[in-house]
Amino acid sequence: GHNTNRTQDRVLSQSQCENEVFRTTSYMSKIVSIILTAYNEEEFIEDSILSLLRQTHKNIEVIAVNDGSSDKTFEYLEKIKKTDSRLIAIDLKRNVGKATAQNIGYESASGDFIAIASGDDFYAADRIEKQLKFLERGKHDFVFSNLYLYHSSRHGGNSLSTYYKRPFALKHGLTEALAGQSFPCGSALFSRKLANLIYPI
Repeated sequence: GHNTNRTQDRVLSQSQCENEVFRTTSYMSKIVSIILTAYNEEEFIEDSILSLLRQTHKNIEVIAVNDGSSDKTFEYLEKIKKTDSRLIAIDLKRNVGKATAQNIGYESASGDFIAIASGDDFYAADRIEKQLKFLERGKHDFVFSNLYLYHSSRHGGNSLSTYYKRPFALKHGLTEALAGQSFPCGSALFSRKLANLIYPI
């Protein structure tokens, strides 16, 4: 009777609450693995790594693969690793190239989502959080964005430009992108399910 209806109402309310929590926090609780490859990036590597570790989405691991650098790149990685256990530093004794180094990093990744970075990339602090929320809203497996290209003094002067000069959309979806459509890989975030179809590259 009356007590049964109250119990059902309470159970329904609890169920609705749990569904709402799942909808709004499920992706936010996921681990994101950021695979960074670096070759002779001592000028940028520290700032690059710190921009990854300072994400507003804290549930991350950064897998930094030093691709046989002859400078102090790995020394910087070792120094940062002592202050943040989310950094995994892999030191390759010889240069194997970005693709192979990325494959090696992927083998150590444990995340539910994968992002890619180079040793001179810098992430906006809320980048991962925003992309995760976008993926969750649409139940997507893949997202990428525009990015700024910063041309430093070592390349002939400081300047800033964007990757895309005008709005861009894939005409035929992800298949087109993976088949060779140009997009900035360093801005991408994708699910582990999709990553397993891509790697090894």
